[in-house]
Amino acid sequence: MNTSKLFLSVLSALLVFSACAKKESPPPLIRVAYAPHDHHAALYVAATDPEYFRENGNLYLREISPKKEYQLLEGDALVAKILVDTSGGGAQNIQKTVEDQVDIALGSFPEMVKAMDEGKKLKVIAPLMSGGTGLVVAPDFAATDWNGFVEAAKAAKKPLRIGVKTEGSVQQLALENALAAEGVSFAPEQGEGQKVSIVNLHGQKNLIPALKSGLVEGFVVMQPVLAEAQYAKAGKVIANIEDYSGSGGENYFPCCAVCAREDFLSQNRDASEKLMKLLMLANKRLIDNPVALAPKVAKWLGNPEEVEKMSLPTITYSTGFNKKWNDSVEAWLKAMRDKNIIRSKVREAYEKGEHKKLIYDTQIMEKLAG
Repeated sequence: MNTSKLFLSVLSALLVFSACAKKESPPPLIRVAYAPHDHHAALYVAATDPEYFRENGNLYLREISPKKEYQLLEGDALVAKILVDTSGGGAQNIQKTVEDQVDIALGSFPEMVKAMDEGKKLKVIAPLMSGGTGLVVAPDFAATDWNGFVEAAKAAKKPLRIGVKTEGSVQQLALENALAAEGVSFAPEQGEGQKVSIVNLHGQKNLIPALKSGLVEGFVVMQPVLAEAQYAKAGKVIANIEDYSGSGGENYFPCCAVCAREDFLSQNRDASEKLMKLLMLANKRLIDNPVALAPKVAKWLGNPEEVEKMSLPTITYSTGFNKKWNDSVEAWLKAMRDKNIIRSKVREAYEKGEHKKLIYDTQIMEKLAG
């Protein structure tokens, strides 16, 4: 081969190599699971108001199929394809993440901790909210606040029946901590001497009918069911969780967070970071304008606007791992350890003071805060 032909061959090879080197990898797919209630409102707000987020942060979702498929964009650049799934809730979404059916889950922090306690390879990457739980009683119940409820319970000649959606729910644990702190006896079944009987109503859908029928005097649950009970005139909210005076209140209830599988995070950190940034921006909007955003949240969930106008202001949305969140987690973990709800990996780490490293991947939130 003469010199000119050799030169052309080398040049051609270099051009092919250069073209291949410049070829960009396709954007990642992020499968996101959420539960259909307003604790996860950041996702709905981000999905339904792309123009606002494009103008305020230049990071937004472009709708491909309503409530199903979106593109996450930064300016005009495609960051990731997003599929959203609401077929499960609570522990189901966490299990779906573990089983690689979804990549990121919005859900119950305690359920995430339970999965990690069993050795599942998950990390909490962002907080979503706390609070958003309370106590509803029948409209004619004498008490109008938490202190009044405590007095009524102590004076009751027979146990007050308070419903929960499932046995061992986080709302039940928060209530039981509050009652214990107030010196009010309670038990899951009716018996001698107790003042409050905790009634398992076997599902959220049964709470309001049970109150209407007189089966229970009240129930504890998360929003927006509290607001739905008020809207239907089936009951009145006499205490939000932070009103449980002397009980630790919201310090026992870090409610919802965002978790991801460790393998997914290691391969898709940049896209995950941008999605978390968008959700935290949406949470900031919810903090600043909960009532104004009620129509968007209500439309997504199919709720009356008035329900969300009552519900959203009672929820403490988060934008980072602040002291309030961290303190509530520490108190909650202690309660779970004391009640033997965590028994293995997380318990061992907690007792050694190493639980934060096991539970969290804080790099994304630290980078966003910096």
